[in-house]
Parts: sequence; C-alpha cells; structure tokens
Amino acid sequence: MSNEALPVKITVGGVTLDAELKPTRTARAVYELLPVETDLHSWGEEF
Repeated sequence: MSNEALPVKITVGGVTLDAELKPTRTARAVYELLPVETDLHSWGEEF
C-alpha cells in the first residue's frame, strides 16, 4: 500500500474544496468508490 495521500474534491453547492484522504485501507476503499453524488439536507446550520 502506498504512503501517499489520496487527493479528493468535495463540492457542495457552488463551493469546491480540495482535500486528502490519509493512506489507510479504509480510505483506499472509499476512494475506489468515488465519485459519489447525493442530495444533502440541512438541519439548522448542519448538513
């Protein structure tokens, strides 16, 4: 397994953030399922 971080982009509305997943088995499993699209709903000030 590589020790390099896994780059991802997170987009909510018109805002896109660059992020990195730590190089773990779980993160790699999530990374391999990307991209994921879903509808978000707010609860107060939280998504």
